[in-house]
Amino acid sequence: MAFTLPTLTLPSTPKAVLDVLRMEAGPQILPASKPLMGASLAAFAVGQAGLQYFDYPLGAGVVLYGLLAVALLVGMTFVVARFTGTLDRLPQFLIALGAAGAAYSLLGVVLHLLFAIVLPAPLPTARLLKFLLFPLLFWYWTVFTFIYRHASLRTIPAFALATLYVVFTNLIVSPLIK
Repeated sequence: MAFTLPTLTLPSTPKAVLDVLRMEAGPQILPASKPLMGASLAAFAVGQAGLQYFDYPLGAGVVLYGLLAVALLVGMTFVVARFTGTLDRLPQFLIALGAAGAAYSLLGVVLHLLFAIVLPAPLPTARLLKFLLFPLLFWYWTVFTFIYRHASLRTIPAFALATLYVVFTNLIVSPLIK
């Protein structure tokens, strides 16, 4: 007897976003919609600020981090699109990158909330969370590399750009928001 899982039928745009996040299709399958780009980048900014909230007190620094992460992402992607001659696909790249960042942030927030409930404060949950968030951070970096690779960059520059962004925002900018 064969066992088949039920399939989930999504509308075309969410399915396209999911395909990009699973690295099964490039960002060129996304619609070049400025409202969708704005929503994706706003979700990314809110998610990044929410993720920082677990490590730092809520304040202007946490909000500024979310905005700075988005500004840096938009700036880097604009330079890449201009350099590679793909400015016409810039909204698609930003939708994909914003969705990947928002998914990473949302999963990180869910993990933080789950472990805050399961393991109360006296236990060393912060170290455990950092350990569990590393594979998620690796996926985030891999998706960024994949998207930049589809922005007509060669593999090594796409790898270096994604590494630069992830390292700069997580290891340099994040500790400065205290």
